[in-house]
Amino acid sequence: NFLEDCNFPFSVIGKPSNIKNTLWVDNDNYNAMYGVVNELISFGHKEIAFIGGPETMNVSKDRFDGYKAALKDNNLLYRSELANHTKDFTEQTGYEIGAKLFSHESPTAIVTTDDVLSVGVSKFLKEEGKESIAIVGFNNTPLAEYQQPPLASVDINAEQLGYHGARLLIQF
Repeated sequence: NFLEDCNFPFSVIGKPSNIKNTLWVDNDNYNAMYGVVNELISFGHKEIAFIGGPETMNVSKDRFDGYKAALKDNNLLYRSELANHTKDFTEQTGYEIGAKLFSHESPTAIVTTDDVLSVGVSKFLKEEGKESIAIVGFNNTPLAEYQQPPLASVDINAEQLGYHGARLLIQF
């Protein structure tokens, strides 16, 4: 709002709440998550949990919708007890949701909307001896590759997003 009030040109990385008169660039977060969940299903996973960021964020909404659509398209029942949204993207939050999830459910795979959440879940699973659970995060941060074992993560091509965001401004 401040930049708009100052009439200062800007672009947004990630889908903003108000797309009218805003330059923005983003990934197709819906299809990215849809593809991840389909892949997990092709490996035989039927109980797939979702851990996402705040429900108010477009990235979380889009990835959650992709998750649910992939389940539906594969004739798997969406179960709300396997879906969790967080208030933040921290390792501690991932750990806590992992503990909460496994206190009453036994998913064979978990998808998260961010690598930091995946790291927290992975830490919990290691402590509990449940290292056979598949975990997939997003953003392909260096944090993911340095875990033991390394976490699977979707590369969102951050450099390309930045490039295209800058290009929008230049062309504006």
